[in-house]
Formats: sequence, structure tokens, C-alpha cells
Amino acid sequence: MGKGYALRFGINQADSDYYIITDIDLPYTASSMLEILKRIHLDGAIAAIGVRSKEYYSKIPVARKLISIVLRTFNKVALRLIISDTQCGLKAFNKIGKDIFMQTTVERFLFDVEFIKLLGRHASKSTLKQKVVLREGIELSSIGLSSLLHELKDYLRLVVT
Repeated sequence: MGKGYALRFGINQADSDYYIITDIDLPYTASSMLEILKRIHLDGAIAAIGVRSKEYYSKIPVARKLISIVLRTFNKVALRLIISDTQCGLKAFNKIGKDIFMQTTVERFLFDVEFIKLLGRHASKSTLKQKVVLREGIELSSIGLSSLLHELKDYLRLVVT
């Protein structure tokens, strides 16, 4: 069914004060994961969204970098999101954030865009950015053209809703 579906299924099964989601290959350092949870706990935020540093972009293939730049630009201009780096695979939230996360409907990768869009409507002042760092030696997967086209369909739906 897709990453968005799988994460909603798992989060729905969990009952906790705090939730953290990340990519299956755990690409971020343990300290990044601890810091993002600290922001929720100590700062009382509803959500903390990982934001990738400039250093991250120096470590990825050019095509992936271009896709990220285009998406971040569209997120700022077309969706006016509170955080444009939606595809950073590290996010944390509390129970209120869980309720907002469970409102997402995108089944694949752009569930992140929808989640941040919903956070902007409900909890923009309680959503924090948290710089994250990639683990050494992590190899990022490539993105196929068919996946990009499917994601474009989801993105266009988010623009009009």
C-alpha cells in the first residue's frame, strides 16, 4: 500500500506520549533522533520535523538534489508550507500530533507533505524544525521515473485540496 499507509497503520497501533518516524534504513545519526525527541518533550511542541543541512545535499547524487530543490520550492510557493523540507525522513510528534498525522490520506511517499500541510493548519506555532545529520556511509536509493510520476499525481491533489 505504500509508506504513508504503513506508517499510519503502525502509529495507529501504538499508544505512547511520543512518536518518532524515520526511514527503514535509519539514515540519521542516533544523536539526531534523540534531539528531535527532546524538542517534543522539553519544548512542549506538537511536532518536530527534521530538516536536512547543506552538508546533506553535498553527499547526494545531482538528480536527487535537483528533485529536492524543486520540491522545496513548490512547497514554499504552491502550498505555503511552514517547513519546506518535507522529505527529511525523521519526524517526531506527541499525541496531538498523532491525531493530526492520522488525518493524512496519501498512501505513498508524499504523506510527509500532507502531514506538514495539516500541521500548518492546526499547529503551526507548535511545530519546530530540527537539524539532522546523516550517518556516515549511508547510501541513498535512487528514485525511478514511474515513482516520480505517481508522486506528482499525489502532489497535485494536495495543491488543490
